[in-house]
Amino acid sequence: MTLRQALLGGWKNEKAGFTLFIGRAQSDPFAPPTRCRVVVSASTAQFAPSLFSNKIRSIALADYLQRAKHANCLSVGAET
Repeated sequence: MTLRQALLGGWKNEKAGFTLFIGRAQSDPFAPPTRCRVVVSASTAQFAPSLFSNKIRSIALADYLQRAKHANCLSVGAET
């Protein structure tokens, strides 16, 4: 897979069950960070359906996951 294919279609890790999408990578070290997103398959995430059964629960789950990711980034010295 070429870098261009990875950027357009995402980089799939079938074994781990996720796909990494990278936005336009910044060439300038002083530019804002590159936007990335990770899509995890439902079978990998294994969240109980009750956690996203309606809009408010979906928002709460997304909020929790974002806060957990932020805490993890801070714990390893990375800024978000």
